[in-house]
Amino acid sequence: MTRRCLIGLMLPVMVGCQHAETRPIPPELPAELIELHARRVRCLEAHKGSTSIFPPECETFDQQAAARLEVVITQYGWPTAKRVGEKAREAAFMVIQHAPPSFDPLREKVLPDLQAEVVRGEESGAELALFTDRLLVHQGRPQRYGSQFHRVDGGMAPHPIEDEAHVDERRRQMGLQPFAQYAAGFAHWDDPPDAGQ
Repeated sequence: MTRRCLIGLMLPVMVGCQHAETRPIPPELPAELIELHARRVRCLEAHKGSTSIFPPECETFDQQAAARLEVVITQYGWPTAKRVGEKAREAAFMVIQHAPPSFDPLREKVLPDLQAEVVRGEESGAELALFTDRLLVHQGRPQRYGSQFHRVDGGMAPHPIEDEAHVDERRRQMGLQPFAQYAAGFAHWDDPPDAGQ
């Protein structure tokens, strides 16, 4: 399947929302983006064993990182790998992926840029599937790829899935493992890495 066809499996492309890439990237920005995500990782490491699925202390880092990324995007556009390097691009993706729901308008603005990256081969379909599901769940809509889980009666369960009978077909096209195999990883995992946080 071509990358162009992959776009049809995601949310509709919001033409006209792409951010202009006219201002040069400051040389210190890539390192700053990498550090924004590194702070979150260090916080999670420091709070291993927390009774919360996601420590409140780390939520502060997510809020601060997303706010800073929003400023960066407003000033310079989405930080693509070509402009900031792959590590910084990946860090920026992780920041927006884990941003609080209050940053969903920013997610909507970034979505066309991420879709374009998939078309150019600069981002994996798997990452974009996770991003798309998270945005849909925050909007109260069924997710497409079954990646987002939440706590139910002491266990983990997926948020509602659109056309669940065909979820594995969509997952395969985006480079994701079968849903049953993915879901099995949540059975004994107290703090899954991408369970809707």
